[in-house]
Amino acid sequence: MGYLVHTLARKANSTLFAFITRDSDSAVYNSSTGLFVQDVKLHLTRDSLTRDQFRVYYAQTRSGSYTLEVDCGEFLDGSYTLETRYIVDGQESPPTDVVSLDIQAGEVRDDALNISISSSPNLNLFCYIRDTFTGKYLRSDIATFASLSLIDEAENIRSEFRHSLNELSPGRYLLNRSLASVPDTVLDVTLYQLSNGLEYKAGLPVTVHVHDGRQQRGVLFNTVLVNHDILGNDNLRYLGQNGEPIEGAEVYLFRKADYNSDTFDGALGRTVTREDGRWMQAIPAQAGDTYTVVLFKPGVCGPDSVDIAI
Repeated sequence: MGYLVHTLARKANSTLFAFITRDSDSAVYNSSTGLFVQDVKLHLTRDSLTRDQFRVYYAQTRSGSYTLEVDCGEFLDGSYTLETRYIVDGQESPPTDVVSLDIQAGEVRDDALNISISSSPNLNLFCYIRDTFTGKYLRSDIATFASLSLIDEAENIRSEFRHSLNELSPGRYLLNRSLASVPDTVLDVTLYQLSNGLEYKAGLPVTVHVHDGRQQRGVLFNTVLVNHDILGNDNLRYLGQNGEPIEGAEVYLFRKADYNSDTFDGALGRTVTREDGRWMQAIPAQAGDTYTVVLFKPGVCGPDSVDIAI
């Protein structure tokens, strides 16, 4: 028996839920019966009572930390989509978090990068996979990252970085890449189409967190995504003394015990702030521990440290 566990950090006392869809036939999980129902048109269904049977609610395990848990032992093998929303004043929000899942033998697989796409048949689809911290790209042999210019690199070099999608059936494509040799980082995965020797971008980048050789793109087992909204809206947004946002500041996350013992080379993750002072990327951290967030911009402000318990 396997369980799908999804943990989020959001504003305290929110009402969060998810719709779970089976990609092969677009059937939607009914939380009341534990079965998938075909021909459910949620985008046309406005009645709250009808929608509620397909909502899988999160439980708030501590202030600002939410966990969804579903027995997926009887789920068919294949890819699924988990789409998180919230309810305020009786109104349902648009999707705030969309996660692709791969379930095999009743277990969620997270040791490989899996992305499923539905499109026209007989396309030559591939992805470029970029490390957001170093700017380098993952070679197609998944062994190393290297510098690559997508603007003017020669074709023979570009081909070494293309991660091809397999067409499992007409119009249904799957990317499956092992993460065993990928170090802890945050990846941008961008879909392209190759036609008559020309590359066409076919979608926006998908953010993938990798930790201990596992995909942490939202299927986070006992893990919380730490960002500027942790334990409260804009709680860790970086602002100067004048209240103006700090752009380009460094953000590091440490276990508090490591930080207190001056183990500064053991950061769990790193990101930078955007022009509005909010974090560029969230950093995954194990729930049930206390962490220290360090923010600074050399010559401008900081370092400032904040302890958080999650």
